[in-house]
Amino acid sequence: MKNFWFQTKMNATRLIKRDVKTFFFALFFPLFFYILYTRIFVFDMPEDALVIWQTDYMISMILFGSLFTSVITQANTLLEDYTNHFQLFVHLTPTSKWRYFLSVNAVYIPINLALIVALGTLAYFVNDVSLSVIQWLVLVCIILFGTVPFSMLGVIVSYGRKTTIINLLGNLLVFPLAIGGGLWWPLEIMPSWVVSIGERLVTNQLLTLSTNWVYSSEIRFSSIAGIMLWILGLVTVIIVLQKLFKYRESEVT
Repeated sequence: MKNFWFQTKMNATRLIKRDVKTFFFALFFPLFFYILYTRIFVFDMPEDALVIWQTDYMISMILFGSLFTSVITQANTLLEDYTNHFQLFVHLTPTSKWRYFLSVNAVYIPINLALIVALGTLAYFVNDVSLSVIQWLVLVCIILFGTVPFSMLGVIVSYGRKTTIINLLGNLLVFPLAIGGGLWWPLEIMPSWVVSIGERLVTNQLLTLSTNWVYSSEIRFSSIAGIMLWILGLVTVIIVLQKLFKYRESEVT
């Protein structure tokens, strides 16, 4: 455990200094969209419905920011480590590849926490959205739990091995997951076939888990089960990709 935290500290130092601008935009865009869709482009609705919308969209933008950071930013980080042969260094040390992935993922936890604090503060001062301390504590745990499959998607995308491919794959994942999962607009206003797909996406499972807790103080275990299924499936994909790329690299050498 001591070695893991030392590696995480080392990764934090080199990654955050390297990607300050990226982290800034990862925080800026969710804040911008929250203001845009809760204060500027607002449909006429009853006061009670407006309060629910402002709370829902705060949660949605927190999840969107976490998704964007975990997939696109993390995938580019892993790509840079690959092209700079840092992953080769990891391979030649006793550190396992999985511990390396976990260490990189741990670096992004403070970024996601900063996003939660920033959006929660903005929602409070701009729209008077207020949650209790217990609600916030459990919600933070739910969101951090949700970053696990998001980070795994980032690992998978990083196997594109080229910046253009990674950015293309990242966008093809992030925006359909965000829109189809109901993070930008409610699924209820979308076609039925989109709803049937969207309800099974990990983003919607996490959104449902979060909103169900905020409004009813209940943990929806069916959503947890759905997220766990996504995690198991993504772990399988990562293992297959590792074996495939290891086999290809051995053939080249």
